[in-house]
Amino acid sequence: TYLETWKAKVEEESNGRLIIDLNLGGALAGPKDTIDYVLNGTADMGWGLQSFYPGVFPMTDALSLPLLGLNTAEQASRVLWDLYDETDFLKAEYEQFKVILLRANNDCPISSPKKKVETGADLAGMNIRALSGPPNDFIISLGASPVDVSIGEVYSALENSTLDATITDWHAVSSFKLYEPAMYFADEAITTNSYFFLMNQDSYDRLPADLQQVIDNNSGDAALEIEIDAWDKVEDEVKALIKDTNAGEIYNFGADARAELEAAAAQISADWIAKQTEAGYPAQDVYDKVVELAAKYAK
Repeated sequence: TYLETWKAKVEEESNGRLIIDLNLGGALAGPKDTIDYVLNGTADMGWGLQSFYPGVFPMTDALSLPLLGLNTAEQASRVLWDLYDETDFLKAEYEQFKVILLRANNDCPISSPKKKVETGADLAGMNIRALSGPPNDFIISLGASPVDVSIGEVYSALENSTLDATITDWHAVSSFKLYEPAMYFADEAITTNSYFFLMNQDSYDRLPADLQQVIDNNSGDAALEIEIDAWDKVEDEVKALIKDTNAGEIYNFGADARAELEAAAAQISADWIAKQTEAGYPAQDVYDKVVELAAKYAK
């Protein structure tokens, strides 16, 4: 995994003076506890998704706005890191932490077991799992109902029709074998998942200067480049598996249906900008910068 690779680099470069104890799969903190655990020092570092913390990372939410043109994990990760590193838009959201890295996962298709979704209107009346915030707002605008299901329960929820569909990244489709209950995959890059890799500031400050330097040398751009295409390779692999084994159909919307989807997405972005601007955030500037960076790093 990414964290195992990062751990090995840090331990080697510190000549074994830094020992990273990985607690994977929520063994130390659940996905909704990680931020608190890092802040109070129960954990020295934490990896997780900002989407589990509604309202805590309001400008980072810009990355989850629908249909932004973020089509790969590498592209989205570079966009998010540049947004943090080269502007002040996100600084306040992470000022309590030593930021090791902000990055993103690969894009999210619409995966469904029974109904082939070919237009936005097809989503009306469906129960769908999506990320909190803009992705949920998007499906609500199309007449669907958001259902809060943990990722580990999505497989069974699709299987027993608790969920009619899920908007979940390709990495999760692979890791949780969602290609088994799901039959249809609308490959429309609906949204992307942002991740944080943060360190307790006091834990960092207590380190001697040379070990702080090891952390610094493996943060930011250096951390970004570690296996930056790994998630995209997983996407390619699971798509190939689905196609080769006839496990399901991967397809795209027609031009008219895509235009309809983009119109709905544009309205959600406009609503998000208006709401966040009213709350005092530079939402329009953030949105414009994300769009600019998405074009810069597009392949």
